[in-house]
Amino acid sequence: MKLPIRNLMNVLILAGICGLLAAPATSDAASERVQVILVEASNGEGGVDSSLRAYAGTLQRLFKFKSYKQLSRNSLRLDVPGEGSVSLAGGQKLTLRASDGSKRGLMAELTWARGSKKLLHTRIQLRSGSPAVLGGPSTGRGGTYLLILVMD
Repeated sequence: MKLPIRNLMNVLILAGICGLLAAPATSDAASERVQVILVEASNGEGGVDSSLRAYAGTLQRLFKFKSYKQLSRNSLRLDVPGEGSVSLAGGQKLTLRASDGSKRGLMAELTWARGSKKLLHTRIQLRSGSPAVLGGPSTGRGGTYLLILVMD
């Protein structure tokens, strides 16, 4: 069976369109690394944990506790746009959903949870080298959890 030229051209165009639709998409997603530090702040003795020395001024300016102790430190690789999560001490989990990255930083939706209970849900802009510090729930031992997020 011989196809007329017009039908042959339509078949070739349709095949080309199908090929484009089936081709794997190239990803322009950027990747960012975010340090996630869980801190226990309290009015007990102890001062600032040596592992938190770089953040001591910020912690003491924002919060009026006497003691700051690092409980966990994790690194999270996050595609932009994309989502990633890390497990924290005490059965907690932090999920970041990055929606936009630019020269000004990374815009992300943050969900901090313990089990199925949301402890904090907010949007935050992270800037390279500038720590973001968030106050959280009570530790149940007379202290308060804090999160330090630093985009490398």
